[in-house]
Amino acid sequence: ISAPKEETVLYIDDITFEFDYTSVRSNEKVNMKLYPNPATDYMVVSLDNQADSYELTVYDINGKQIKHLESLVGDTRMAVNDLSAGTYFLKVQQAGNTTVRKFVVE
Repeated sequence: ISAPKEETVLYIDDITFEFDYTSVRSNEKVNMKLYPNPATDYMVVSLDNQADSYELTVYDINGKQIKHLESLVGDTRMAVNDLSAGTYFLKVQQAGNTTVRKFVVE
């Protein structure tokens, strides 16, 4: 005859969840034009907000960072002739806002 197992039971009471509804996450994006798309030699990145500097980061389809350009102002002509043919993502960050666009290199 075996002795019965001792079981420990823990009861939790008075659980409180608090939510902060006063902070709002900004959904603003960087307004821009990206052309030509698809591209062969270069792409032009033209932002609506020409006053603030911005940075560009290019990622391949697997999420690997390929290029990074920073402290840019105005329209930027970015060479893509050094990239293999395929699909890429361009992340643009300006004044705390971020936008990601897909582009193709032929």
